[in-house]
Amino acid sequence: MESFFEFIVIFLLFIGFIFPLSTFIHELGHGLTALVLSKYPVEIRLGSSSKSFDWRIGRLTIKMQPFSGWIGFVQYRVTTGEDYKRDNNIILLNGPISSLVFSFLSYLLLRYINLPEIPYFIINAIMIASLVQFFITILPIKYPFIFGAYRNTPSDGYTILKLLKNK
Repeated sequence: MESFFEFIVIFLLFIGFIFPLSTFIHELGHGLTALVLSKYPVEIRLGSSSKSFDWRIGRLTIKMQPFSGWIGFVQYRVTTGEDYKRDNNIILLNGPISSLVFSFLSYLLLRYINLPEIPYFIINAIMIASLVQFFITILPIKYPFIFGAYRNTPSDGYTILKLLKNK
């Protein structure tokens, strides 16, 4: 019974904290870049439900659904013109880069700070989740049905590659 309870606690920790945090960092990478490169509002959404906690900071709106897992989206608009493709690619690339940097910072924390067992476990899980998110989003693929809310949508890498091919 104790191992079942541990499994439930770890599962809830991943769905309620680790996955949403790594997803938020990824989407924040897109969102902050979009704020810098455009004059339009930006929305970051964690979860697929319309029932969320909303925060607004200037042109940035953050909508968070509890236990959102790995589901996150960012909505932004880039001015059309000669810089459109460049700006869009930079915005798209900064999501995966943010995941990679977050994973690396987590690694440095684990490597150079002697942490108790539970914080070590949590930061290690964040490091792995962020690294997995980097690879899944940088690969140029359309997500298969097992990705749920993402099914049939292009990854960041796929969209970047498509923008680069279109002259």
